[in-house]
Amino acid sequence: ERLSEWISELQERSENVEVLVSELELGYNTVEDRCRDSEEVMEAQNEEMMALVMEQYNTMSLSMEEEKKAKLEQLYDQIVSFQESIDQAKVTLDTTAREAEIDPDTQVTHTHTHSHKNTVYC
Repeated sequence: ERLSEWISELQERSENVEVLVSELELGYNTVEDRCRDSEEVMEAQNEEMMALVMEQYNTMSLSMEEEKKAKLEQLYDQIVSFQESIDQAKVTLDTTAREAEIDPDTQVTHTHTHSHKNTVYC
């Protein structure tokens, strides 16, 4: 009879262990499923964030390119304007140099000297 009680008790313990193992397996599977679901959600969020970051990067990059282009155009306009000023200064300098070769002061002095020679003093 004692043997029968032990067998019965062992059988009960074995059933309890089986129930515990089933519960542990169910818990493990639940945790595994939740981890897989969380991983999928995190991957989707990561892809969404990467898309957002890339969109912002592309927008910023385009904006910077447009700003750079505008600044280069402005710089080009300034260079052209400066070159035009230099060209105008050269023309003015050449004109002034040609006028200086004529030397109007010499003509006035020469005429003035010549007019004194023709003047008769009494």
